[in-house]
Amino acid sequence: GVVKVYNETAASIFLIPSVEEFTAGSEDGQPSYLLEEQRGEFLDWFIVGEDSLVLGPGQAAVVPFVVNIPANAVPGGYYATIFWENIPPQQPGAGNVGVRGKVGTLIFLKVKGELTESGNLLEFNTADGKSNYNQLPIIFSARFENTGNIHLQPQATVTLTNFWGKQTVLPLGDGKGNVLPGSIRRFETVWGPSSGTD
Repeated sequence: GVVKVYNETAASIFLIPSVEEFTAGSEDGQPSYLLEEQRGEFLDWFIVGEDSLVLGPGQAAVVPFVVNIPANAVPGGYYATIFWENIPPQQPGAGNVGVRGKVGTLIFLKVKGELTESGNLLEFNTADGKSNYNQLPIIFSARFENTGNIHLQPQATVTLTNFWGKQTVLPLGDGKGNVLPGSIRRFETVWGPSSGTD
């Protein structure tokens, strides 16, 4: 594959790549990164095509990467980020304190074989747990658990029927939010003015 790196600053930047493993963090879908001693050996499968980059203001680079999967790899999902870290130049007379920034591309790798795609809807409720409302909007919340060995992208709808039989259908999960194996993710949808529904 390839990753595109773009310098949107007004100065030249010096970047070095790294590959780090991530897991599910909080239920809102934010990734959590593991300490170096906790990382999986699968990170050795990754080869990034450049050891470093120098990008001028507004300049971009397309960098290839290769993933060499061994024949005995266990089927399932593997999750890594290719990071690019900005290493600012040392200023004469500067101390040891500095600010570094890095940006990354998430890689969702699927090793073919016996894949288990399974999950459970753990909870469906209003976001604040109330059952009676006098006005809109109302936020509906669902918690989905991935019990398989590969990431899933759940997609569902909430159908509301009023006293006269009129129905309103709301999307719950857009099929783009990944739920990693062994994790739980929360999906929300809004019924009311902010959802564009009367």
